[in-house]
Amino acid sequence: IECHRSHKGEDVRGIVVSRRSQQQTDINGTPKVFPSGDPMPEVVITLKTDLRDPSIEDDEGLRSIYAKGASDGTGVLDGIRNEVQKRGGKFADGGELYVEFIGLGVAKKGQSAPKQYKVAYRGPAEAPKAAAASAQDDLPF
Repeated sequence: IECHRSHKGEDVRGIVVSRRSQQQTDINGTPKVFPSGDPMPEVVITLKTDLRDPSIEDDEGLRSIYAKGASDGTGVLDGIRNEVQKRGGKFADGGELYVEFIGLGVAKKGQSAPKQYKVAYRGPAEAPKAAAASAQDDLPF
């Protein structure tokens, strides 16, 4: 979902199966750094989803989100942090994550408009065990 082709309303939801930190790269694969020279981090979150691509044999529904913070606090990583704090837990494998691209913010001079996201999360203890249960609560799962 964190890509150049995001369309308003595009979303992904699923159970967190792994997460890891890595350095961001540009479109050519060159590592990105801040003006100070420090690496720009991102968190790669892999979800088990209901999505399947019929053109991929044995597609198990695993999808990755490349979560980054944003200087204006609207990045996917910012949304996850806010959700985890609001719910008083920790971001963990087995939790349920929902991310939706909702549009573009206001561009600063010389920069692209920042992408804005809606994020919902519930920890493993809160995550429903069956899809039917998730249809009865107030989260967008």
